[in-house]
Amino acid sequence: MKRYILLLALVLSLTAASAQQSFSFLNFVDTLQTITQVKTDQLVIKFADGNALAIIGEDTVKISLAALEHFEFTNIQEADNSHPKGDVDGNDVVDIDDLNILINIILKKDSASRYEGRAYVTGQGVVDIVDINAIINIILRKDDDN
Repeated sequence: MKRYILLLALVLSLTAASAQQSFSFLNFVDTLQTITQVKTDQLVIKFADGNALAIIGEDTVKISLAALEHFEFTNIQEADNSHPKGDVDGNDVVDIDDLNILINIILKKDSASRYEGRAYVTGQGVVDIVDINAIINIILRKDDDN
């Protein structure tokens, strides 16, 4: 039953989203809070064997409907989790360079969109003083370990 309710909600949301506002991404969040993000550009969703198949061009992402907790449309790209939290520039080191990037984003000298979601250190979808504090704390904790 849950599967059918989620399916109906997804279909209604897709219809409402396309009629009201344009979104760049669709996030599927499972019961473990793992986010699977797909771009909505040319997105086709099909359902088969208890799964949602998100098809974007030649790529297909399979989402188990049994494990699906909820989904959400967003314009915020999820952070690239292959780098440490706070590693805005993607060089696998959290340092003063990452802090400088955040300051430049706040001062409008740089754009958060250039950093594939990594600039949103706290995950709030906006770069602000909270992200700067998070980077400082990460750097200070790293120095404490030495």
